[in-house]
Amino acid sequence: MASSWSSSLPRMDSKNLKGSTQPPNWLDLPREVTAMILQKLGAFDILMRIYPVCSVWRHIYEDPLMWRTLDMRILHTRHRRLTGHTLDKLCHRAVDRSNGLLEQIFLDQFVTADLLLHIVNRNHCIRVMRIKRCTISSEALIEAAKKLRFLEELELSLFDDLTCKSLEAVGRNCSGLRSLKLNKVLPTRSYHQSHEGNNSQAFAIAKYMGELRHLELLGNWLDGTSLVAILDGCPHLESLDLRGCRFTLTVSLRRRCSQRIKRVCFPDEHIHDEYFQALCMRT
Repeated sequence: MASSWSSSLPRMDSKNLKGSTQPPNWLDLPREVTAMILQKLGAFDILMRIYPVCSVWRHIYEDPLMWRTLDMRILHTRHRRLTGHTLDKLCHRAVDRSNGLLEQIFLDQFVTADLLLHIVNRNHCIRVMRIKRCTISSEALIEAAKKLRFLEELELSLFDDLTCKSLEAVGRNCSGLRSLKLNKVLPTRSYHQSHEGNNSQAFAIAKYMGELRHLELLGNWLDGTSLVAILDGCPHLESLDLRGCRFTLTVSLRRRCSQRIKRVCFPDEHIHDEYFQALCMRT
């Protein structure tokens, strides 16, 4: 598609440009190319700055196809200055603009239960949802799961109170789920509490998410029993990431993981990739 866009761009002769006193008119770019360029700005800048510029950009802004992918993560310092109310309002506006066509959404710590339910009530075809550093009740996650029947990828990282009932609801309602990320950084409770809590989550994954292909559990408390349950309950796993998990694998269990799964990252492997560094960043 990119090649078709580029072929439709007006050709500019360097000789003509050299002697020309008129700068190129960027409004003459094909609509698709302009939309692609504007999307590079990110959702926050599009929402706050694009609409009043000109009629061409305003029409692109209002097109639901512009909002099929929505990245509302707080990635820049200037966005951290926005209040929770402002972030919530911007996200509502973007979700409403999608007009039910939203397919992928990436959210950060400002998300509330009301906002999450607004998102899933307005968009029933979401395939990818990634949420980090949020405090959302188990009840809200359970209600949201009922509306996410087309979900294929889910991330719920850095959640302190993620319950096994929430994961059970996801497994029961999202039968097409193929990728799950439940990553942590450091335990926020005592060893016994964290250990028991994550074991119950592992058993919920094993029981209700048998079609998973990819599973990330960085920094979780697990034990051999819960890992065996996952291996038994998720026979189609192609990748499993256990880096930073706080337990020691037996030789036989390590061998079983290696034989069953194409790509395995074991608990004792170093965590040095950019993804985990980004995960550790708290705003």
